[in-house]
Amino acid sequence: MGLVVATDSLALNPGARGEIQLKLNLPPDIEAGRYATTITLNSENHPDLTLLDILHFHIKPNYDLRWDLQTVVGRIRTGSGQFQLPIQNRGNTDRQLQFNPREEGEVANCLYTLIPDEFRLPPEGTVEMSVEVIPKHWWYRPWWGQGRVFEFYLEPQDLHRLPLPQERINGTLIWEARPWWQLLLAILLGLGAIAALIFAIWSVFFKPPTPPRILEFRSESLSYAAANDDFIYLGWVIGPPTRQIRALQIVGKSPDGSISSAAVTYDFSRGIPDELASVCTLRQLLRCYNVRTDARRPGEYIFELRLLPKNDIDQIQVAKTSLIRIAPLPIPQITSFDVRLIDSSTTRPSQRPELTTDRVDNAIALNNTFPNSDSFFAPQPQRIAQFSFQILHGDQVQTLKLIGRSPDGQVNFEQKTYTVNPDQFSEDLLGLCEVDLDGILTCQGLLHTMEKPDTYIFELQVISRQSLGEVTDSRPADPIVWEPPPPPRITTFASPSSTYRSGEQQQIEFQWVIDNAAQLQQLELRSLSPDGLVNFPKITYRFDGQIPQTLQDKCQVTGEQLVCNNLAIPLPDPGRYNFELTAIQRSELPETEPSRQIHAIAIQPPLAPEITNFQAAQSNYQAGKDTPIRLNWSLQNPQDLLAIRMVGRSPERIITVPEIIYPFNGSIPQALQNNCQLTAEQLTCINVPTSAQQPGDYIFELIPVHRGNLAAMATSMESDRIRIRPRPVPPPQINGFQINGEDAPLKYVVIIDPQTSPSPLNLSWEVSGAGIIQTELLPVPGVVPNRGNLTYPIAPQSGQDTLTLRATNTDGKQVQRSILIERVLLPQPEPAPPPRPDSDSPSDSPSDSPQDTQFTPFSPDIESNPWAPIDNPPQFN
Repeated sequence: MGLVVATDSLALNPGARGEIQLKLNLPPDIEAGRYATTITLNSENHPDLTLLDILHFHIKPNYDLRWDLQTVVGRIRTGSGQFQLPIQNRGNTDRQLQFNPREEGEVANCLYTLIPDEFRLPPEGTVEMSVEVIPKHWWYRPWWGQGRVFEFYLEPQDLHRLPLPQERINGTLIWEARPWWQLLLAILLGLGAIAALIFAIWSVFFKPPTPPRILEFRSESLSYAAANDDFIYLGWVIGPPTRQIRALQIVGKSPDGSISSAAVTYDFSRGIPDELASVCTLRQLLRCYNVRTDARRPGEYIFELRLLPKNDIDQIQVAKTSLIRIAPLPIPQITSFDVRLIDSSTTRPSQRPELTTDRVDNAIALNNTFPNSDSFFAPQPQRIAQFSFQILHGDQVQTLKLIGRSPDGQVNFEQKTYTVNPDQFSEDLLGLCEVDLDGILTCQGLLHTMEKPDTYIFELQVISRQSLGEVTDSRPADPIVWEPPPPPRITTFASPSSTYRSGEQQQIEFQWVIDNAAQLQQLELRSLSPDGLVNFPKITYRFDGQIPQTLQDKCQVTGEQLVCNNLAIPLPDPGRYNFELTAIQRSELPETEPSRQIHAIAIQPPLAPEITNFQAAQSNYQAGKDTPIRLNWSLQNPQDLLAIRMVGRSPERIITVPEIIYPFNGSIPQALQNNCQLTAEQLTCINVPTSAQQPGDYIFELIPVHRGNLAAMATSMESDRIRIRPRPVPPPQINGFQINGEDAPLKYVVIIDPQTSPSPLNLSWEVSGAGIIQTELLPVPGVVPNRGNLTYPIAPQSGQDTLTLRATNTDGKQVQRSILIERVLLPQPEPAPPPRPDSDSPSDSPSDSPQDTQFTPFSPDIESNPWAPIDNPPQFN
């Protein structure tokens, strides 16, 4: 931001004054605001002496904004008008702008879309806003002429209330007139409306002739009986003109509106139809009586008569009868329904239901399930349900249904259906059921075999002849319970040990005891990790009529128990296992919760290799003398050691020695044959060389890799910091330092004549040494070549300067030589007195007399600038 002119330093004698000029040139794009600049003055002779001051200045804001609304689409027929508003911020402040569309009237006639409608604009920033204008109402579009003009304007708003160049930006949109064909369409619509009005007048004043009317429509009787096999009969009377009758339609409906009697249509276009000739007469009135319908089923009917005239189909007349009832047949009712559970051993052979093939097979299988234990695995006796029931009005029964459910509503007994119609009497009921003279149906001793133990609630359903398949009566029996045998239960599940170690034991042994084993279908052995994940495959033992082959020599039956010992499974991977044994009962028994027991076992991994010692043969090395770095280490438990990885890094964790892998396949690798010794308990390696030879600091890491899992590594170890020192470099030498061609003394005196300008000094030097050398001439010009010369100007005033020639190599070793230049100013001669004027010379003023003239001798202390600033630094020759 600032630029120091003339010079950036000033040499002053004690008591002297000087001046350094500072000009601030601000960039043209600087933002408005307040700024602070720090000015620091340092002394080279006294480094601890520092003068500090702060310069504050304020940049005034400029709020210049430029914009111009440009029309992209200003005349439209359909669609929208398009405008562009480019905006440029030529000021030096951030602007937060928002634009709002407005119209002159109270109601806006157009919809406006501004993208973006609000934005931030930095100094010298530019944004282009698109404006879309759409007319709101289609009826505002003119039918002819030059079109409709919409005047609108955009109202800018600065969210920070900064000044704006103008308060509104005006715009104009022209909506062109409609095309000629739309005007023609409007004319045609008007003509259509007139025609419709004429047609309405004609319909009101020119009515068609009166159609015939239904004078009477009724049923011959309002009640009938289904027991008498009655049909419903209808009658009607239709008034003149009867020649206008085209057809009559009769339909029967139930009170809820559904059709209960099929529709019948009679054609009167050629007179009375043949099917009504015997019941109808046609003179001035059409009279019909005792017209038979097809309605004979019990229920309620309402018949509807529709009169269809010949000419005007819109003049259809409708008449309805009163409610007609056909009394139904008597409904069968269940008066008693009993069920009891009996064993198959208590029934007579003629009463026992036949066992199906699968039941016979199950019985044989259960008898031969386990050897030497026939009584324990003998099948459970079959259960048989015995039904007895009585039904009133049994002669009206069409079908009987028998179904059994559990208390929760699930069907557990397959539905049985029996036909009681005398023409199709079910064979299952022959000899068990009879209907007496009073119509009572009685059935006793109906037997059915039960499927499985459960709670049964049997229900008897009756479907009568006239119910069309719907249940007319039902009755449940009291619940009967078939208690299932107790499910298998695990009483013991254990292992001789709860901890195993990989590599030492190869198998896990289990033992278990299961009660009620006769109901056992299968055993499942699996393991879940502590977080619930399966970490061992499930093993299933199926008891299909006998002990599984894998358990024959491990298990035996004792009473009602299954005892298994010394069952071995392979040793899994190291970890914690919650082994779970699940006993599942036979599928034909009622479902119960399986018996489960869990036994926790920990599989410990083999002992991992462990580093006991890792260090360098020595902590410091000399580059080129005793490099490379050599390492020593000791490692325990090397039995499962797969490899050793070694890598070297800098203290900043940057890899400086690439990783090297020493593979161990039960023996020492070839690269370590001369450095390592391997026993069953320990691996010891001494003076293993590395590739580290360059100067610097190193930290080595030793990482053993376990054989069991390539990704699993034992604990690594890092060495202490190891340093390789670089080769020593001799310090640089100053071969020569001369002033005006002669060796520079410690002090050089320059005599200055105030009447003439002092001649500059010619400095030359030469520096030598190994490696890269930096040469400096201080205080100015700073860094110089190792060999060179320059012209050093002499200030025309007394004082002292110190010149230092310094040389530094890459190891930081320095050598320097200083010269003190002392400037001595010769005294200035006194000026000669002015000649005295003649006594007779005219003198107009007393001040011209020689007694009043004063001369001030030369004094360096009162000069305003005794040492002018050096415009240019010393130049190299």
